Amino acid sequence: MERLLGQYKNSNAIVKLYEDGTKIRETEDDDFLPAERPETMDVCISEYCANDCPMCYAGCSKSGQHADFQKYAKLLNSIPYLCEMAININSDPHPNLIPFLETMKEQNIIVNATVHQKQFVENTDFYKDLTDKKLLYGLGISMVNPNETFLKKVKQFPNAIIHVINGIVTEEQIKAMYDQDIKMLILGYKMVGRGIDWYAEEGYKILDKQIWLKKNLPEISNHFAIISFDNLAVEQLEVKNLVNEKTYNERFLGEDGSISFYINLVDGYFAKNSLSDIHYPIGDKTVDECFKIIRNS
Repeated sequence: MERLLGQYKNSNAIVKLYEDGTKIRETEDDDFLPAERPETMDVCISEYCANDCPMCYAGCSKSGQHADFQKYAKLLNSIPYLCEMAININSDPHPNLIPFLETMKEQNIIVNATVHQKQFVENTDFYKDLTDKKLLYGLGISMVNPNETFLKKVKQFPNAIIHVINGIVTEEQIKAMYDQDIKMLILGYKMVGRGIDWYAEEGYKILDKQIWLKKNLPEISNHFAIISFDNLAVEQLEVKNLVNEKTYNERFLGEDGSISFYINLVDGYFAKNSLSDIHYPIGDKTVDECFKIIRNS
């Protein structure tokens, strides 16, 4: 475990964050009480993207807009200490990405970003500079082709994690990453946005891949440094059945909305997660005010 970045108290939990991305939540009580503040936020900062991925649940496109950070300055200024923020960079960085990241760093916010493999390979030095300066801590890379050039670049980033989608990633792609000390995050397939249309067209192929991944997950886990899951993948792959109850309870950080929530700075709303069709307008609310609405809903 690497250097401790800091710690804070959230209700009856002591939360510790480490430089390698490790997060530890501890309590001396029998159970964790409801969180008083968010610990993680999934934040959409742009809906512009030229990649045109057919399964994109967010519907990002060339006609999409970038977020107006100034419009939501009150919200951004109210983000609590050491909150982890996951942002999307898409095909082209937000024009004000660097000033935004610099502001978040000044506020002691831990920002992680997701970028497409194409843009990562073409702009590796740019992302290396951002991580070296601690403007970004973790880098999630949406994998398309795990070729040697790509994997070599990934290994330059200690906190890089390759993102794959349950039902999109193939057996061949998974095995091409075997035994290379790689971290992999498996995301659930989202039946939202273009994901619905792609499933209607390719559903039988998607289902076959999901069946293979679920069946072979125990063996696959032996060949990666770390395998993690978003909550949707935990459900789709029935991860709870693959580990004992103690391990599951230690590793599972809670349902969406318990210590986390979603903010869309482009369309100006927040929700339990990016899939929820129950949206609340941001208006002039602070982060804590938004979170309380989500937590109590």
